Amino acid sequence: MGRTRRIGCVLALLSACSFNPSAPGGADGQDPGGRDGGPGLDGAGALVDAALPADAGTADAGAGDAGAGDAGPPDAGPPDAGDACEQACAAAGGSCTGGTCIIMCTAASCSGQVICPPGFACDVQCAETSSCAGGVDCSAATQCSVTCGGTDSCGDPILCGDGRCAVECTGGGSCEGGTSCDGSCACDVTCSGPGSCAAEADCPGTPACDDGAGCRSDPGSCDSC
Repeated sequence: MGRTRRIGCVLALLSACSFNPSAPGGADGQDPGGRDGGPGLDGAGALVDAALPADAGTADAGAGDAGAGDAGPPDAGPPDAGDACEQACAAAGGSCTGGTCIIMCTAASCSGQVICPPGFACDVQCAETSSCAGGVDCSAATQCSVTCGGTDSCGDPILCGDGRCAVECTGGGSCEGGTSCDGSCACDVTCSGPGSCAAEADCPGTPACDDGAGCRSDPGSCDSC
């Protein structure tokens, strides 16, 4: 009877102190892998803090704003003066050379009035018979030079602006409509062709600036440019 009691006692003690190494909590119910949200041990026995979040900004810490420092393409700036002259002269039927719009006229190409583009020096060549029959308007040019070399060229008036103006009427019967340059700072109109300058030019300044049917700028009072 005493032996049976002792065996029962031993069995009770073993049951109370039983150890199951395969249980999820281990010996003391603690989760070795930190499943309870706290620190645990990894497979190598190192302490792992499962609650520590990864730094989401580390991967792109060196990346800057994609748009920062991007100033865009450089300002193209204002158009080049040479390009502006070329475009203006092309529209008037000429071409730009050294900042001067040169218009070479034939009877067909300049049957009407030739108009120089504003803001540039202008040189009009009327070499063919009856070329520039509609006259020349260079009143908006910075300065003007017109050569009426063809017979009966420059039939209608030549209109100068306030800049320097020079007109050569070398063709027979040229400059029939005369030249208006009374508002120019200086004006020279030469009437050397037979029967040229049927209408006298309107010259600036005093009567000393008149030269027969033409004008002259060599007296000091006739050149205020």
